[in-house]
Amino acid sequence: MEKNSKLLAICLFFILAVFSLNSCISRTDELDLDKEISYDMHIAPDGFSIPIGNLDRIYIDSLIKTNEDGSALVILPNGEYGIKTDGQINRVNINIADVTIEIDDPQINPLVVNFEEVLPNPPAIPERRSVAYFENFRVGDPLSSYKTTKLHEETVFPIDEDIDDAFKAIKKMELKSPAGIDVKFKFSGVPESVTGLQLIDFIITFPDFFKISYSGTDTRISSVGNTLKINGTLNSDELSEQGAGFVIPGIAIEVIEFNPVLNTANGRFVIEDCKIILDGTAKIDNQLVPIEDLNKIKITPTVSFDPIMGKTFTGTLDPEIDAMDESVEISLSDDADFLKENSNQLILHDPQLTLNISSSLSIPVKLDLSLSSKDKEGNFIAKDIIPDDGSIDIPACPPGAERHDITLVIQKNKRTGPVSGDSVFVSISRLSELMATIPDSVIFNLKARTDLSADHRLTLGSDLYISGDYQVVVPLAFDNVFIEYSDTISELGKDLEDISESVNEVKLELKAKVTSTIPLGANMMVKALDREGKAISDIVVEPVTIGVGSAAGTTSDMIISITVKKGALNKLDALVLTLQCTSEGNAAKIKKGQYIELSDMKLLIPEGIKVDFTDQINDDDN
Repeated sequence: MEKNSKLLAICLFFILAVFSLNSCISRTDELDLDKEISYDMHIAPDGFSIPIGNLDRIYIDSLIKTNEDGSALVILPNGEYGIKTDGQINRVNINIADVTIEIDDPQINPLVVNFEEVLPNPPAIPERRSVAYFENFRVGDPLSSYKTTKLHEETVFPIDEDIDDAFKAIKKMELKSPAGIDVKFKFSGVPESVTGLQLIDFIITFPDFFKISYSGTDTRISSVGNTLKINGTLNSDELSEQGAGFVIPGIAIEVIEFNPVLNTANGRFVIEDCKIILDGTAKIDNQLVPIEDLNKIKITPTVSFDPIMGKTFTGTLDPEIDAMDESVEISLSDDADFLKENSNQLILHDPQLTLNISSSLSIPVKLDLSLSSKDKEGNFIAKDIIPDDGSIDIPACPPGAERHDITLVIQKNKRTGPVSGDSVFVSISRLSELMATIPDSVIFNLKARTDLSADHRLTLGSDLYISGDYQVVVPLAFDNVFIEYSDTISELGKDLEDISESVNEVKLELKAKVTSTIPLGANMMVKALDREGKAISDIVVEPVTIGVGSAAGTTSDMIISITVKKGALNKLDALVLTLQCTSEGNAAKIKKGQYIELSDMKLLIPEGIKVDFTDQINDDDN
């Protein structure tokens, strides 16, 4: 019985070697091996088979586990396996400094007076003087007169102020409060007999980028645009050398506005040729004052400006905005970590990344996005993958809103159909390269910059920001996939050492029906190893192809051919079983509950078994 049991062990070994993955095997038949046999035997030279039974279904669930805390591998709502992870993107703060412009008091020269006496034109005398003419003629009319002078002065002055480097061009700036302008005319040398001086259409023109207002109650004064007009008579107190002079309160700058824009550079607000123009007529109705005395009058204007403090800005800004870099760790469960092996090339069918961007920027920006991925060794899988259309346009925050939320939907293929709400669809045709193998990390690099082609409007001095969060969703649906999974049956040498020398060359076939619902084709490969982990060339197992499964289940025949040469069993210590799953161009979707099932399994020995127990029998007899 000892000899017969050794022969039985040989058959059981091949069953064990191929199916020792903790499978449930049901034996339906047994061989009757209780007959005497010769020491040199050729059993069943015409071949025979050993029924083995069925294997329990091998569910993909047992290969891929999703229940570990923190694992990015999940089951999506549609039942598909996928990678899903989310997190926050670092907030970036942007501060545009306040703008304060201080103007040095311009030095305005005194107005030059050059009074002239003006006599009225006498009435025309008809050729034939009527009685009515003489009756209406007033004595003294031809003698009445007034003195008048043209007043004109132009003063050029500069403005040169430090401002934030972010300002590139200024179109308009509204102020926190109106910036006052103090205007005063001081008189000297006015004869005592002159009790009034009339200003006629006397206009003060300020720089054309000033929009001024007049809030005083003096009816002699009005304002339009950048001009102040005076029409009226100055009284003796205003003309007195001992008094304050003619003071005009209530003048202020409301807005500064440039047309064309004022280009700024290197943080400087510079205008070299600002101009104040004074122009008009002065009149004195007093015929008794000699001209030479009136021409001794000196009129000294002074103008001073309060600081101009900006509130809102319209123009072009280019602030330095820090990059928003984020590294997203793809953490898989230990059971699914094989997906990260470099040999597993995955071209993902429909990866999708979602970026939710929150911005308080009231200016449009362009977002430069690049994506990279790294394997578990820190090597780049893909680097600097960018959108097909370049920068992404992020509109300005609407007026009055505290923030604007934009959802960036990043896809491999261009979006067709309507775009709803505040979603922006971004096409990256190379997106699949990001996960040619399941990465250990995905790196987002976001760099915002202002859109220099558009007008910018914002409140100065406010704290602005860009922040966001992300969600990575990658269904395990592959256009092209190569997944390799290996397991090892070890320490076989201890079980085989008693029989390994007795078996001559033998050829075996393992036959089974395979039913698969996994949408991947597969190759089963077996490699025999010795105690040093080296391949044994004298044990050859032919690889077997398993067809692509379907949702309803696809059944096919599988035959594994095994050739064992004489003496090879003595070297055997381990078997490495490798399953290679492939899909080419089929958008294979991996779902929970998919399986492979082996049924009606048989071990075929088509040429029988040659066994020589001579040496062992001799050893036993001794």
